[in-house]
Amino acid sequence: MEHRLSERHRVGLDVVLKRSGQPDVTVQGINIAQDGMFVYTKRALLKKGETLDAEFSLMEGSGVMRYCQKSWVVHSNDKGAGLMFIHSKSSKQKKEE
Repeated sequence: MEHRLSERHRVGLDVVLKRSGQPDVTVQGINIAQDGMFVYTKRALLKKGETLDAEFSLMEGSGVMRYCQKSWVVHSNDKGAGLMFIHSKSSKQKKEE
């Protein structure tokens, strides 16, 4: 049974995963909620329990907001990975045009 704090929304956005000591990887964000997101990876790229930064941009109001969200990998397989946001370690800024 799923235990989510907020509703998921389908998206199709590029997400850059930044992991310590590893090259950045761009993956596809499939859905997002206030507390996390699911990203599509072509193989089991991430390890459960790993922490990373997820960077992505979303339309908000009249502009685009860029996020850098500290995240924890809660599950991972050959179809993708579930990321739980660690809210105390996030940044949000308006994207320059």
